Amino acid sequence: MDDSRVLLARLFLSVLLASAALATPGLCGNAVTAVQPRQGGQRQSLDLTKTLAEYLKIQREHPKKIKEKLGLDCNTLETQNFIIHGSIDQQLMKETSVLCEGLHSEFKRIFKYKKKEKLYAGKLELFLWQDRGEFIKFAAGFDGYDATHAGGYFTSRGPLAHVNMYWDTRFTDKLAGKARFFEVTIHELTHAHLRFYRSHNRIRVWVHEGFANLMAWYVIRRYGDRKIRDRVKTKDYFANYLRRQAEQGKLRSMKDLMRQRTMPGNDIEGYALAWIVAANLVNMDNGMRFLKFVKAMKDEPAETARPTSQELLEKSFSYQDWKFKECFGVTPQQFERWLLNWIVKNKSTFHKAFPFQ
Repeated sequence: MDDSRVLLARLFLSVLLASAALATPGLCGNAVTAVQPRQGGQRQSLDLTKTLAEYLKIQREHPKKIKEKLGLDCNTLETQNFIIHGSIDQQLMKETSVLCEGLHSEFKRIFKYKKKEKLYAGKLELFLWQDRGEFIKFAAGFDGYDATHAGGYFTSRGPLAHVNMYWDTRFTDKLAGKARFFEVTIHELTHAHLRFYRSHNRIRVWVHEGFANLMAWYVIRRYGDRKIRDRVKTKDYFANYLRRQAEQGKLRSMKDLMRQRTMPGNDIEGYALAWIVAANLVNMDNGMRFLKFVKAMKDEPAETARPTSQELLEKSFSYQDWKFKECFGVTPQQFERWLLNWIVKNKSTFHKAFPFQ
């Protein structure tokens, strides 16, 4: 896969829970081009070679180019921070845009962005397709990416970024299908936000996946239609899974979680644990400690941010453990003991005691 063109691809495993389905996106590839971290604790500015109007013109012309090159027709809906193209119906596009703007608001709140500060040149684009065949054709023809085994992905070209998704027609329950579509879309947008926040340094996969799952659930809960909120069963599924693992003494350690470099789509325990850890960390001091930790990960020295040897990899892990203790006031091992006690204490009502409500 071309590192400069496709940053992250997701292979999704559908996990059925009662009448609803839970999609758990997994990391297929996470290689990205290395860049030098910015110095002095200041947020990295976008490397803009064009004006905002010029970038928006490029993005607004994409439907015409896609039609000419691929023969695909696109509807377009533009909001304050997003441009949504694709063949999904207008109502679904509108509902999606509400959640996208909701995510943007929450991200700016948690990460303390100034009112007019931007993550991207132009706006963040989404390509949302009614048919999987359109999704695969667009990925191949526009991004040069074989998306045959992907459920969705985001990619960037310089300071421009977009997400590519499709409507999964396998769901006989339309509301469950819509809930999955929204969850995965917000999940991918969260990855895009984290990828471009502050610097292009990668952060740990457990932070990426835990925060992306958390935001997908939270944004739908806060900004979504009530009927859709009721179909998102991710929290209950993860809570029950973690409770069973904790009671049997089989729950993965924080050390193992924090040292994972990838998270396959079938790693349910990894996604569940990363999510509950992220939820508790974001809940501390109104998100201020989590913000400090993410900044520290984004500011990691270049040699350990992209380790090229086992020695540098161990230094990278030590850096992460050090920053965890500095930001949250406890070691990962101390946090793990507290988390296990918290899960066991809330056995039957664990899903109700979930933080970050």
